[in-house]
Amino acid sequence: MTTSKSPLSVAVWAYAIGKQALPAYSCEKSNHIYTQHQLFALLILKQFFQEDYRGLIEVIADFSDIRKALDLKIIPHYTTLHKASKRLLSSKKVQKLLRKTIEVAQHAEILKKKSMISALDSTGMEAGHTSRYFVKRRPDLSPPRDFQFSPL
Repeated sequence: MTTSKSPLSVAVWAYAIGKQALPAYSCEKSNHIYTQHQLFALLILKQFFQEDYRGLIEVIADFSDIRKALDLKIIPHYTTLHKASKRLLSSKKVQKLLRKTIEVAQHAEILKKKSMISALDSTGMEAGHTSRYFVKRRPDLSPPRDFQFSPL
């Protein structure tokens, strides 16, 4: 099992998954200053650092390695991230990103190739079984009665 507490590692993974799951730009006539891949990775880092949009911009300003890994030449304004989150987190795009995250985790052998239920932490960097509490809270995701939980 692979886990990471490195913000750079999380940024690189999120950027790679964004590249595989999303087109570079949402519209032909957009400014083309930031790709959707970069914005997606920044939104993942927002969750990783548990910051608001303004706080994340301050963090990114201090981390030149992350800016370099994401090919960020200009640090975005916090409103850019807020607008991107509304656009990127539409249900169809989120489903595509989640599917791609699972595929990447399976390819990296973090998850088994075939499993009835897959669970990753919000960064996609840690695999493990879902707690019984979560399964009870989400009956639509509950496994069949004869399914046995086992660590991956």
